[in-house]
Amino acid sequence: MIAITLDIDWAPDWIIDCVAERLIKHKVKVTWFVTHDSDAIKRLKKHPELFELGIHPNFHPKNTQGGAPEQVLKNLLEIVPEAKSMRTHGLYQSTNLLEMASQKGISYDVSLFLPQSEPINPHRLFFESGSSLIRLPYVWEDDLEMAKPQPCLCLDQFAHFQKEAILDFHPIHIVLNSCDMETYTQYKNNGWKGFCQEQMPFQTHARGIGDLFDACLSSMREGGQTVSELAQDCEELS
Repeated sequence: MIAITLDIDWAPDWIIDCVAERLIKHKVKVTWFVTHDSDAIKRLKKHPELFELGIHPNFHPKNTQGGAPEQVLKNLLEIVPEAKSMRTHGLYQSTNLLEMASQKGISYDVSLFLPQSEPINPHRLFFESGSSLIRLPYVWEDDLEMAKPQPCLCLDQFAHFQKEAILDFHPIHIVLNSCDMETYTQYKNNGWKGFCQEQMPFQTHARGIGDLFDACLSSMREGGQTVSELAQDCEELS
């Protein structure tokens, strides 16, 4: 049993649209963590029955989202004012940052990565200010899976979960159908030159992240849960 989240990570609009079309085709619910404003983000908002939009703040000192953490949150919440969930970019976190997000209306955080663990029940974190948020650990991430000496890109690896396990995909790796970070790094270091919709640089290997993503969608057809839906079962946590 799996739930899909997507870290947009400044992906071009055509990549966001490409992944969204796959999700709409299979009618699978997901949560997108937004990094920036664009026409594609506005198009995602047209499908509230499938797509929850959260925020993906970059709290690193050098960022393009506003500099200071409070400004980063403010800017992102102006793009997605309905956001109730977040995952921090690079999993950069502290109790101060989590409290700041909770005071600005974020209710659910998915910045706790516990790879390949049996899904652990979400928990509520309380702060001195009186605010709180629910934290939902996630168990798999595409780029970190590819960093393993022997990555597994088969759906079978999730079959043993007895309850919903949150996975994290990046649209760029879905479209590249990455099986390692080499092609991604080549295009990134080249300023993404030659990387456009008319020349989609799919790799020719047997299996990649795009294949795994499609397998997940096929198994979840007309299913899935958003982060907020998963967390609703924990609202009574105290």
